[in-house]
Amino acid sequence: MKRIITKLAIATIVVLFGNSFKSVGQVTLATTDVQIVCEGAPLTLGSPGSSNQWIVKYDATSATPSSPTTLTIDPATNQIAAADVKTGYYLITNKSTAAGACESDIQTIAVYVLPTLVPTFTSADYCTENAASTIFTASVTPAAPTGSTLVYQWYTVSGTTETIISGATSATFNPTILNTGTTSITATYRLKTAYEINSLKYCPQSIEHTVNVLPRPTTPTITVGNVGQANF
Repeated sequence: MKRIITKLAIATIVVLFGNSFKSVGQVTLATTDVQIVCEGAPLTLGSPGSSNQWIVKYDATSATPSSPTTLTIDPATNQIAAADVKTGYYLITNKSTAAGACESDIQTIAVYVLPTLVPTFTSADYCTENAASTIFTASVTPAAPTGSTLVYQWYTVSGTTETIISGATSATFNPTILNTGTTSITATYRLKTAYEINSLKYCPQSIEHTVNVLPRPTTPTITVGNVGQANF
């Protein structure tokens, strides 16, 4: 099972003591029971219990390291600061704050940090009659890691209301807003992108652009004279 911790909604990791976790090597999205975390988010543990404290150590590649790094936990929030949250193994124990107290067995948690996505897309003003042939093209960095793919969804935006564009789920997009008037109007398009892992979406990011939608010019009235006629 995979879980996610985002900047918007921080999931609490419940540490169940007594479980064993033996692994050596870089944590990947395929690692058993991996916890998926968005870059820039803290890692939140559940309460250690009354008069107890968490002790957390970290290693990038081993679940049984010889010299892990000890991390600082904010006792008020039971959080590991975002700057200290990296892909790797977290070795967590529980201990009473009383002098001479013993530590619990180690619970090891594998964490994979997904880098923040940076989406962009090309856009340009377009004429109503050329909307179907106008193409907006998205570009997203970094590339999706093995075990994930990048997914896309396009929206129109009016004020604070966004409207999903059905079927617009690829990196390229034909604008949908047309102009039936006689003066230029503006249209705002938003792109959302995210990692998809086992049909679940993680760490979404978005970008939007406003463009001008140009009207068709008024059809002129053309009067053709009697060209070619002559009197003799």
